[in-house]
Amino acid sequence: MLHMLERKSLLAGMLIGLVVLVNLSLDNKYIGAMLFSLGIAFICEKGLYLYTGRIGNLNCKFLEYASMIIWNLLGCNLIVSLGGIINPKLSDKILFIGNTKFTKSYLVLFSLGLFCGMCVEISVRTKNIVITVFAIMAFVLSGFEHCVADIPYLVFNIISNKFDIFIILKYIMIILGNSIGAIIVNKLQIPSKN
Repeated sequence: MLHMLERKSLLAGMLIGLVVLVNLSLDNKYIGAMLFSLGIAFICEKGLYLYTGRIGNLNCKFLEYASMIIWNLLGCNLIVSLGGIINPKLSDKILFIGNTKFTKSYLVLFSLGLFCGMCVEISVRTKNIVITVFAIMAFVLSGFEHCVADIPYLVFNIISNKFDIFIILKYIMIILGNSIGAIIVNKLQIPSKN
């Protein structure tokens, strides 16, 4: 039986997988970005555990964050893999995007992860749905990298090509970027006026 952290983390990852599939299925990138942002808004509203939305606080133990991200990644990859089985054209699209994504340098992936982490932290810190939607749309439309949403691209890449440790290291740069971006925004936030 899964504990609350695992259940809430798995469900958050599954929701990210669902919005990744929706985003990949649409030709209109603006509608895809908006629907992606509504997925994040739902995760925030229900208090689910999405690693990128929780790491900025630094209020969990290392093993809790590790468990959170593992369950996020499992949930996301499960949904996207099922979507790829149902629609093989999506699998081809995921593989193409993954091959392109991981040709970028470590520094570029770290930077894109950093900017994404900042946007996600802004979106979860606010209690305003409009700001949440626009902050997430900004990262999706800008091509910033989100470690949970990127896991299917990594897995499909590894399965279809021979294993390459450098791709794993590049993916870790995205995780580090997401984490540091979220922590920076969290620590630099200005207290509200009373």
